[in-house]
Amino acid sequence: MFLHIGWLALLLIATLSLQAQPKPKRDKSKDRVAVVPQKLPKRISITQTEAQAKPTSPTRNTKTRKEVPSRKNAHHSKIRKSNVGRKRYRKNIRNATYLTVDYSNSPVRSVPCNSGNIELNVNTDGSQWYVRNVGSWYRVYRDWEKNTISIFYDSNSSHDTREDWFDVYSGNVTVYVHIVQEGLPMEASAVIHGITLTHETYYASNKSLKADVSFSIRGAKGQKCFVVALVKDVNGNYLNIPYEFKDYSAGDRLMIMSQQTVIPSSNSESYYRIPVYIPNNAIQIYNKKKTLLYLELKVFSLEKKEFISDSYWMGFKARKKKYNIETFDL
Repeated sequence: MFLHIGWLALLLIATLSLQAQPKPKRDKSKDRVAVVPQKLPKRISITQTEAQAKPTSPTRNTKTRKEVPSRKNAHHSKIRKSNVGRKRYRKNIRNATYLTVDYSNSPVRSVPCNSGNIELNVNTDGSQWYVRNVGSWYRVYRDWEKNTISIFYDSNSSHDTREDWFDVYSGNVTVYVHIVQEGLPMEASAVIHGITLTHETYYASNKSLKADVSFSIRGAKGQKCFVVALVKDVNGNYLNIPYEFKDYSAGDRLMIMSQQTVIPSSNSESYYRIPVYIPNNAIQIYNKKKTLLYLELKVFSLEKKEFISDSYWMGFKARKKKYNIETFDL
């Protein structure tokens, strides 16, 4: 037993002695020195590297949105090519030495008041011709193949005539086309404003009753108009005309037309004053006392063949004295 304990003691002493020995030093002369960089370069992607390696590629800088030099050069080359094409195109343009529209240097075309269209022919030796200064109430379309101009005009809702012009040109040659559109037709009308009677006047060697008629007319441009006088008795019957005065009247009635006529130059309202002479002996009465009669006056349009005014009434008196007729105011 003591022997076993002695062996354990010797083993313990040997272990302690080994732990007590100093650790041998390592030779550091053969170690490598680690190199630590101060600043690492920025990591560059493959696409950016390729883009920097090819500065002539047609790409854009996404930050500045500017074209790279190669694209600019390509753009300028396209401009140069297009300019060359324009120069060639301009060489093919031939300026006109003459130009007419419907064989006229200043054509005038009249159109009705309703909407519609007309076509005009263009004659020129120029390679191209153009239209400008077109008005607002019509449109102009050109056809180079047919050398025609189509004019589409709107309806004229007013009673007045309207006109406008546009020009057709090629080079230094210009033709002005004049368009005139008629106004909407008006219903002719007249109004008699007053009558002045004068007795014991003479016309064509006949003692007559003179009626000066003041009236106005509108909407009767270019129409011949005159005043017609008729005579009625108190019962409303028209007097007949004697045979010897048939030339003064139309028909059997006593209907005297004014010797003077008027023709309005426009559709606007115009004022007139013209006389009507009624021969005394054309008034066929047999009473020797003063008899009440009525003078009816109206304005007649020869073109329309109808009266265009209402009747205007004026009373007077007449009597038969021997073989003549005398007239008097009321």
